[in-house]
Amino acid sequence: MLALVFCAQAVAPAPSDTIVVKFAWPSNLRAHVVARRSQYRTAGGRSDTTVSQAEYRMVVQPHARGLLVSYDSLQLPAAGPNDAPDAAALAAAAMPSYVVSADGSFLDLYNVAANIAATRRLLQPVIDSAVRKNPSGRAVFDALLSERFFLQKATEEWNALVGAWAGETFVRDEVYEHETKETIPFPGFENTKVTFNYESSFDGRVPCIEDQPLPECVELTLISYPDPDEIRSILAQLVQRIMQLPSGALSFDSLDIVNTISLIADPATLRPYSLEIVREVSGTVREKNGAAQPVDQTQERVIQFSYAPRREPQPFAVGRDIFRAAAGTWGWARGPHTCEGNPHTISFTAARDTMVLAFRDREEGDSTDDNRVFRYAIRGSTPSSIRGFLIGEDRRTEAGELVVWDLVFMSPDSYRWHRTDWEPTDYAMPIVRCLKSPASRTR
Repeated sequence: MLALVFCAQAVAPAPSDTIVVKFAWPSNLRAHVVARRSQYRTAGGRSDTTVSQAEYRMVVQPHARGLLVSYDSLQLPAAGPNDAPDAAALAAAAMPSYVVSADGSFLDLYNVAANIAATRRLLQPVIDSAVRKNPSGRAVFDALLSERFFLQKATEEWNALVGAWAGETFVRDEVYEHETKETIPFPGFENTKVTFNYESSFDGRVPCIEDQPLPECVELTLISYPDPDEIRSILAQLVQRIMQLPSGALSFDSLDIVNTISLIADPATLRPYSLEIVREVSGTVREKNGAAQPVDQTQERVIQFSYAPRREPQPFAVGRDIFRAAAGTWGWARGPHTCEGNPHTISFTAARDTMVLAFRDREEGDSTDDNRVFRYAIRGSTPSSIRGFLIGEDRRTEAGELVVWDLVFMSPDSYRWHRTDWEPTDYAMPIVRCLKSPASRTR
């Protein structure tokens, strides 16, 4: 009998690892985000690779309907004026703000008109150059900068972070399947629906960050793929439109698209640490003359979230004429607008009613100074800050008012921007005084 007990104990299955994923972001969550985008493509015997990176801050604030998730301090990759794919990469990096409910459901975009206008201003030189080469491409760029596309983009991003997981129960290594019908966010396909199949799973417990010894986070995976027969015709029409080809100029003999989302997050709150989104496309395209060639493309986005220990920045009273202290040459602590990259000068009118902020160089592709010189109407000052309204500003606060900015000294040789509707201790990234003239750089 004792032997039978031991035998039963030996073959008893181990208890399954089960998690209940909850959404519980704090209303003051702040994260520094680094998003890297890579694309690898092979077609017709040729291969090419594009890589870009964007950095920004994710800010969570209370909202009447739940939480407002917004992004600021955006540092975008530089785009060449003749490289249309870079415009799409830039548009993908400019994340819209949105409102979510307390249980993690996506509700709506926030202040989307201003967000689209700002993104369009940033991309306009690149778009204009691309459209001169291919006029039919304007419809594609208009779609990328439409409220419909921003809504789908924000929804997809939120679903990858929270929506696909919140409130769900997962048993480790079990696969959960479901099927949906989804629309295509491109002109001419607004009412076209495609069948998507989904497979989600909980793949194990892992450290939230590499140096952390304990596996306090979980890895969640979501694989999706459209019905290949339904998507082939749509993609062929879209390619023909972009390339200005006549109808029927090409078709796909075969086409497989697989999207894989891998999230590392705290299961008790869904606070994210790493999000990887991979889209793999493979197939055979056939031209009207009968020639066929294989096509393979992989798009990969790796997004890292870091949460610095909360240290409240303290404004610094310069102890003298603050306008004189602010005048000079400055550069962002990182990104393309550092003292070495493209610094800016600050000056004031004689009446000290206007502050002029001017970058040394225009953005590549710009033919005017619209994105180089910025003027602020002075609204007041303290021993540590200067308050100004950016002339031409179209962004608005949650209350619907145009935003106002404070230039706040953090030391004699550094300042940070603070928006008056932010929390008192929330600031953009540091800006430092350029102690050497940019013209004296070593060449």
